[in-house]
Parts: sequence; structure tokens; C-alpha cells
Amino acid sequence: MLILRPEFLGKRMFRRSIVLALVLMSFAACQKEKKVFTEAELHRRVDSVVRENAPLLQEQFDEDLDRRMSIEVRPLADSLQRK
Repeated sequence: MLILRPEFLGKRMFRRSIVLALVLMSFAACQKEKKVFTEAELHRRVDSVVRENAPLLQEQFDEDLDRRMSIEVRPLADSLQRK
């Protein structure tokens, strides 16, 4: 890649060639056809993602609940006992 080296082209021309390459890549990425899902396909995909991630989400929920219970419930219970 001798051609795209800044020493060979000069800094200004190097920057322009990089910008041009990025613009061309963005146009190429936009040319792909978007896949349209039917409602049944969409529900099937969403259900599979939820099914895969549900145990992880439940584990995170349980950890957060335990942490928050120790932080928030004790001071609240203490303040209620004082009254």
C-alpha cells in the first residue's frame, strides 16, 4: 500500500483519500436491501432472544435486589422503628 502512505501523497491528499474511501464504504453499506420480517417471524425471533437471555436477566435482577435490599431496607426499617 505504497500509494496510500502519507509520505507518498502528502498529508492533505492522504486525508482526502481516506475521506473518499469512508464515503464510498458508507454508500456501499447503504445499498444492501433491508430484510422485511413478517409478524410471525418477528415474534419468533423476539421469543428466541428472550428465551436465551431470561436466565441471565433473572440472575442480574436477583443480584441487584439483594444489593439494594441491604442498602435501602435497613435504613428505612430503622427510621420506621424510631417513630
